[in-house]
Amino acid sequence: MSRARDNANLGTQAGSGLDASDITSGALPVGVTGGSGLNALSASNLSAGTVPDARFPATLPAASGTNLTALPAANVTGVLPVGVTGGSGLTALGTVTSGTLAAGVNLEGANVFKHIKHYGTPSYSYGGSAENIKGWVLKTSGSFLNKGTNFSIDANGELTFPEAGFWMVTAHLAFYKATTNNLNTNMEPLMQIYNGSAWGNSTYIRVGEQYDGASYVRGGGSKISFYDILSTSYKWRMYPPSGASGITIADSTSVEFVYIGAT
Repeated sequence: MSRARDNANLGTQAGSGLDASDITSGALPVGVTGGSGLNALSASNLSAGTVPDARFPATLPAASGTNLTALPAANVTGVLPVGVTGGSGLTALGTVTSGTLAAGVNLEGANVFKHIKHYGTPSYSYGGSAENIKGWVLKTSGSFLNKGTNFSIDANGELTFPEAGFWMVTAHLAFYKATTNNLNTNMEPLMQIYNGSAWGNSTYIRVGEQYDGASYVRGGGSKISFYDILSTSYKWRMYPPSGASGITIADSTSVEFVYIGAT
């Protein structure tokens, strides 16, 4: 009778001084709270509920992040390792220093070829070796591609670059002696560049140059130059060679400016 009475009173005694060492089996009923002394519990026994934020360590232990998804970009630091692919949402990557751009990559956003301008001149005769070719006008009709910012052109026939960067300039020339007298000298105009302080002759690639024999009465061809334009104070002009006078520039003469990219 005494043991039976003691067992019957266990329910009332559990909340009033029952020694936990006396509990050797069974399950605590739902609703039991507290547990400040519970430790060394296996995480595999957690089948429901939410682990409070405060229970996570300040620094997570080193482990695989294979299954981590939807990480806010603001929380990602460091350098992505070589071999990371994908990244359809990656923007503002800065300067690309290596690798190969895939077929179909649009270079428009990279400011490549952002300026393409064609200028021509009407039939123009210059009388002395110190006179620039003048009368340049923008060509936009027909098949001429016109893109970007126009050059400013002054009364002396000097064209100011609209932006610093690498430029390719191609001059297509057609010229002849206005009189029946032969020049007996090279009369092709020269491309010159102004660097903000002085003018100088340009180095160039000559393409398809033709003259009518040794008399140099008429001629034509193209010249291609590449420039590293450092500021918008740089200018371009077409200048006659020393000693050339009485030469007429045909109205088929033109110049093409192509912005290749930033320096």
